[in-house]
Amino acid sequence: MNLLVFATLLIGIIGIYGQVLTVQAARIAAQQTGLASTMTIWHHAAMSMAASIVDTKQFPIGTPPCSLTFTLPVAGLATCPQPAGVIPPETGTVTDGAGVINSVISKSGNQEPVRLPASFSTNLYQFYSILYRDPATNKQPYVITFVQPPVVSAINPAPGFIQIPPPDPGTGRDRLTSFTLSDLLRQLKISGAQGYSYGTVSNVGGTSTLITAGSQYIESGAVFKIGFRFGNLPTIAGVPVLNDGAVALISSPLGF
Repeated sequence: MNLLVFATLLIGIIGIYGQVLTVQAARIAAQQTGLASTMTIWHHAAMSMAASIVDTKQFPIGTPPCSLTFTLPVAGLATCPQPAGVIPPETGTVTDGAGVINSVISKSGNQEPVRLPASFSTNLYQFYSILYRDPATNKQPYVITFVQPPVVSAINPAPGFIQIPPPDPGTGRDRLTSFTLSDLLRQLKISGAQGYSYGTVSNVGGTSTLITAGSQYIESGAVFKIGFRFGNLPTIAGVPVLNDGAVALISSPLGF
């Protein structure tokens, strides 16, 4: 009898312990910000390259959108021009094709590396970033860094995991992560990213628009939400570069 009671108690304790571990694992997963943090670091690096290109007058009004990422998100989009004064000649991208960090010209006129930590593994983690001008806001330049919706397939079933550049040498396809778009949005939120700086792309009525997360405040018991809509996102021959549902960060390189 005593053995039976002991076994019953032991099984109950093991079950409770398993439930505690499950809850802890779920909480840890919910608090992860790794992908969002990596994307934000890359976005700042792209911003530093874009600022140098704009400051050295290599992206005048009327210049079509260009890629700040060496791996192009779509055919027909060219890489950005290098900042004036950079030696040796390089593309205006965060890295070159081998993942080596490119150079910019600082506001003081000195050549320096793009603002990307030396510890950043460019051969494993990159993101698509585009420099463009919004024709509806006095040609304001913007940098948009984005993740396209995953392509659902037998090897990447719904809802699908995010894929990011650079391409895997073995398959030639963008690298598969273990995160969904919902995971990325949640990470951006808990990482402290400003609500007006990131959101989801909506391609409706021939216009590509970034609908940001916005922010909320409470006044007299009522909840108000402030949001922004960045319209006229980059297109190639009238076709949006960012697919419907893409998640993106956006900033202006002016003053960066």
